[in-house]
Amino acid sequence: MKKDVSKTLTSFLLYLYLPTLVILIGNYVFKLHFDSSNLEQLAWLNIIFDLFYFVFFIIYSIDIFKEYKVLEGKDSNEKTGYFISSLVKATVGFFVVKILGAFIVGIISTSLGIDATSANQAALEEIINVSPLWMLITSVICAPVVEELLFRGAIRRIIKNKRVFVIVSGLSFGLVHVLKYNVAVILILVTGLLIDKIYESELKKNKKVKLSILTFVVMFVVYLLSLQFITGNLLMAITSIEISELISGVLYVSVGLFLAYIFQKYNNIYLNIGTHMINNLFSYIIIYLIG
Repeated sequence: MKKDVSKTLTSFLLYLYLPTLVILIGNYVFKLHFDSSNLEQLAWLNIIFDLFYFVFFIIYSIDIFKEYKVLEGKDSNEKTGYFISSLVKATVGFFVVKILGAFIVGIISTSLGIDATSANQAALEEIINVSPLWMLITSVICAPVVEELLFRGAIRRIIKNKRVFVIVSGLSFGLVHVLKYNVAVILILVTGLLIDKIYESELKKNKKVKLSILTFVVMFVVYLLSLQFITGNLLMAITSIEISELISGVLYVSVGLFLAYIFQKYNNIYLNIGTHMINNLFSYIIIYLIG
């Protein structure tokens, strides 16, 4: 268990902070002068990191792939049929959740008179215009594999309670796409792990499970202290979080919760990857045609 926890946290730290570390080293050690306003440069950096993550996490998380079977059933026809029907159901459900989430975000943003397009979505739209072919490969193939390995496979290995897993996976997946400070994702993982242990401990004692509010309070305080340490100004850090990002987070969190739900329901990482790929392909086509 300790190995799974350390491996999962290491995976997330690498996923969240490697790009920033590389850019800092490139700028201050090798004087490469990465320019955040250079769209083409950022696009290629994004593509390179996506390809690296794809190769690295497949090798690093090969045990997760081995843990699940692509097809399950009595014979080959039944296996294939079950997988396809499950994929169709999951994909349809995914699009329903996505449409409902977008509808809710639209209502909220319209009522407040703001643009709720996330920075992540805006950047994706611009990068597709810079290198459409490579973005097709990274967004439709690489990203779904990496994100499902991390946000579903890796988290499921350290959080056994289904409800806690769905919440932690959904929140971490959703917020990583909208928040500026990725430390929130690490704290969500740690909080979820602690809550999962509370569940496990209480159940072993045959006691009624009660989640401690103190756990949430402590982690919230830790998060605030982390923001203070990172930014040097807690108030500025809080006020700099754009309301549009929080609103768009509703959509991403909803999608994340649904992906976690179908993972714990079907217990098949390949089904999740397939559902994620179909969604990203559809989104890519829409963005490319509109752009």
